[in-house]
Amino acid sequence: MTMDLTAYRSIGKLTNWLIGLTIVSIVFAVISLTQSFQRFQGVTNQQPDNLCIVVGSIYTIVSVLLIITLLIWYYRATKNIQSFGARETTSPRMAIAWWFIPIVHLWKPYIVSQQIWKASDPKVKLTEGIEWRKVSSSNSIKIWWALGLAIIFYIVAIIFFSEINISLNNIDPETTEFPHRIQFIVLLVTILFLAVFIISTVFFMRMIRQVSKWQDFKYTHLPD
Repeated sequence: MTMDLTAYRSIGKLTNWLIGLTIVSIVFAVISLTQSFQRFQGVTNQQPDNLCIVVGSIYTIVSVLLIITLLIWYYRATKNIQSFGARETTSPRMAIAWWFIPIVHLWKPYIVSQQIWKASDPKVKLTEGIEWRKVSSSNSIKIWWALGLAIIFYIVAIIFFSEINISLNNIDPETTEFPHRIQFIVLLVTILFLAVFIISTVFFMRMIRQVSKWQDFKYTHLPD
C-alpha cells in the first residue's frame, strides 16, 4: 500500500461549515414556504414584497456558498482517502466534475460518496488499497440519495404544473375553482417536498459528520 499522509487535510472545519449552511438553507426554505402559504391564503399581497425579495436573495447566496463548500468537501475527502492508500477510487477532480455532467450526475456522486464512506472507515485496513470494495454500502447514503432524486423529480413536476397554472390564469375564477385547486395541490406537494428535503439533509449531515470523524481518527492512527 502506498500512503502519502502529507497530502492529508482535515475536513472538520469544512464539515462544520457545510452543516451550518445546510441548516440555514432549511430555515430559509421554511420561511419561503410560509410566505408562499400566506400569499396563497391572501394574508399578504400576491405580489412579492420587499421581505420576500430579501429572503430570496439571502437564500440564493446561502445556496451558492453551500454548493461551493460541498464541492470543496468532496475534493478534500476524496484526496484524503487516497492519501490513506485507497486505490481504484474516483480522482478528486472528477469527484467535483461528476456533479456537473448531465445524466451521470444522477448516480456518479452517489458512487463517490460510497467510496469515501467505505475507505474512510477506520476498520477498513487498506493493505492492498482495494479492501474498501468489500465493505457494505452505507444505508444512510442510500436514503439520502434516494430522497434527493425524489426532490429532483418534484422540481421537474412543479415546473410542469407551473406551466399549467400559467395557462389557467386566463380562466375566470368566478366560473371555475379549477385553478385554485391546482394551486392548493401544488402547495400541499411543496409542503411534502420540504419534509422530504429536511429528512434528506439530516441523513446527509450524518454522513459527512461521520466521514470527518473517521478520517481524523484514521489519520492519527496510521503509521507515518
